[in-house]
Amino acid sequence: MCKMVKLPDVVMYTAVMYMKRFFLNNTVMDYHPKDVLYTCLFLATKAENERLSIDEFCQKLRVPSADSVLNLEFIVSQGLKFEYCIYHPYRAAYGLYLDLQSVITEMKSLKSLYNKAQAIISKLVLTDVPFIYQPSQIALAAFMVADSEPTIEESINRYIDLRFADQKAMLINIKDDIAGVLSKFKLVTTDEAKTIDRRLRSCANPAKNPDSSIYKKRQAEREKADEEKRIKKLKERELSRESLNDVVVAVDNESDD
Repeated sequence: MCKMVKLPDVVMYTAVMYMKRFFLNNTVMDYHPKDVLYTCLFLATKAENERLSIDEFCQKLRVPSADSVLNLEFIVSQGLKFEYCIYHPYRAAYGLYLDLQSVITEMKSLKSLYNKAQAIISKLVLTDVPFIYQPSQIALAAFMVADSEPTIEESINRYIDLRFADQKAMLINIKDDIAGVLSKFKLVTTDEAKTIDRRLRSCANPAKNPDSSIYKKRQAEREKADEEKRIKKLKERELSRESLNDVVVAVDNESDD
């Protein structure tokens, strides 16, 4: 999706993390993941300074209505507790890429290793790993599992001995855990996604569906209640104004007497 609108990987990572955090406290039966994803992606473009107007965003992603994105913006923000900053393994990976040049002098091999590590990070965001390990730990583990070439592996081990000697055992355990997650990683196929979508649509909460009769009825009731409250306030204001006028008149009459 990000490639369609030519957005960097950090925007994709931020959007996916927004979505994961939102559904920690919300259910897919209330909010369809596809609808939430569009809103999360739109929020991510703003958080990562890759701003797109809502019209341009909807046009590039072929979103039928801008309202479907904007109507969920506040709800998603509430689910995120208005905490939009996401710390990325990509930034840590770039720092490691620069620092690894002290032990890997062959730039072509190092660049290839860096690209593989970035691809691994893009996979890991679709798992629970970002909730378990810190971005810098994920980035280093991505380098450690990216290439099994003996010379590269030896160079990375030498780098860990140089920079993280006292944490080496912990970092190796993290690398093994992440390698295990990657070995089980499997993307959802299009057919599987369509099946899930049909099931979600059939069991969706009608109270959250703008097209359902229950939603429309409750919306009408809310609008009616709001209108009654507005009218009541207007009447109270008028009565207050009339009472004030009566007091003013009474005071004037006393002054005349």
